[in-house]
Amino acid sequence: MRIGFIGAGNMTSAITKGAVDLGILSSKDIYIYDRNDYKTRELCEKYGFNICRSQGEAEIKTDILVVAVKPANAKDVFSGISKAKAVISIVAGYSYADIKGCVLKKDIRFLRIMPNTPLAVGEGLSAFALPTDFTEEELNEARRIFGALGKVEEIDEKYFSAVTAVSGSGPAYVYMFIEALADAGVKHGLKRDVAPTLAAQTVYG
Repeated sequence: MRIGFIGAGNMTSAITKGAVDLGILSSKDIYIYDRNDYKTRELCEKYGFNICRSQGEAEIKTDILVVAVKPANAKDVFSGISKAKAVISIVAGYSYADIKGCVLKKDIRFLRIMPNTPLAVGEGLSAFALPTDFTEEELNEARRIFGALGKVEEIDEKYFSAVTAVSGSGPAYVYMFIEALADAGVKHGLKRDVAPTLAAQTVYG
């Protein structure tokens, strides 16, 4: 299937880079649109993805569209969807009901996913919100892509606030812990170039 992305930020980069590096997707089957032309061009030229000049173009040319924008921009994106048939949302804080309330075209199928940045190295966690109106073929394709980038858990959407806190935001807290551990090492005499290695490898192990 051809996969389109609205938004060329860190999560899109993590998903697309991880999928291509692992041979799950081909660069030629990935289409990206972002209102920031520079970000789109930078990502697409680096990895050989297709540049879309509009959201509508990304919808037309792909089988599944992934909305990967900041929550502040999500309403405009969802309300503008008119040609896509199947849409994955990785927008934090936007429930299935919120998404459906924005979309004018009511026969679009949606799947809400909460991924995290370790997808970029094949060790991510992607929570799929249930229920979903994706077809079995579309759901299996989502499982194939995100499952290859780490683990997939299918969870009732009513628990998604907890999911966001634990796996969605969790990496940031782990980074803070590593930094604090390294700072403590420096405070007690370790060299600044040694302490982060000790802390990071300890967490990795």
